[in-house]
Amino acid sequence: MAINPALLLAAICGVESSWGEGAVTPRFEPAYYRGGAYYRLPANDWLRRLVTSYEECAAMSWGPAQVMFPTARELGFQGHPWELVDPDACLRCAVEYLNRRTFKVWETAPRSELRPPAVSVAQAGDSYNTGNHWDAARNIRYEQDLVRAYQEAS
Repeated sequence: MAINPALLLAAICGVESSWGEGAVTPRFEPAYYRGGAYYRLPANDWLRRLVTSYEECAAMSWGPAQVMFPTARELGFQGHPWELVDPDACLRCAVEYLNRRTFKVWETAPRSELRPPAVSVAQAGDSYNTGNHWDAARNIRYEQDLVRAYQEAS
């Protein structure tokens, strides 16, 4: 059965924002801030520049879909991190992210390999939560919560 993108997005927003409680509360992600694992990676000068410009705001997830500010920038968002609290801005980024990371084959992949799209809600959740659905990095509880929310939405 094909994934319904509208139901998936509703489930993601529900799980990510704790069903609305965190929709306007940014969530600090220490791995993206000074000293964090992603911050320290040699290839992440772009992240260090964002942190220099926006301090803690650059290391936070925003809005109903809890989109990371660095991810939003990667997707073309040009605003201030606080603008991602706006559901329209946040959801545009979330939809673009899902399209790139979950539903489309990476014909112009940032890496040399091509990957198939997600075929299950659990794979889509893994992709949204960890960046892809084909490696060993998984948050099983997140996937289970998302599958349950998706089933309840349908």
